[in-house]
Amino acid sequence: MNKTEWLKRACLDRDPGLFFDDSEIGVEAARAVCKLCPIRQFCLDWALTRPERYGVWGGTTQDERKIIGYRKLRKRCPQCRSRELDSSLTYAQACRKCGVSWRTESSKIPVAA
Repeated sequence: MNKTEWLKRACLDRDPGLFFDDSEIGVEAARAVCKLCPIRQFCLDWALTRPERYGVWGGTTQDERKIIGYRKLRKRCPQCRSRELDSSLTYAQACRKCGVSWRTESSKIPVAA
């Protein structure tokens, strides 16, 4: 992602404290901002690769990111068993090693839908 795309994020003009309020109301307020964000998936991916321990990132809480991270760790290519997967597609995955692709179930975790 380039700098121009990063500057299009919905949280740019928001108080950063909004995304670190652990109360139920605070989390829902942060998710409402994330819901409108054009780079929500990038933000979530960034938080999953760190792993970001605090706050709402990409519309998810720390506990939700833990579950998503565990699911990503378990996934393997059904043909070559590689973990080098391209998860950028919504209802499919592709192996970067052998090129096989397959359909997947949509995530049961709400990502600021």
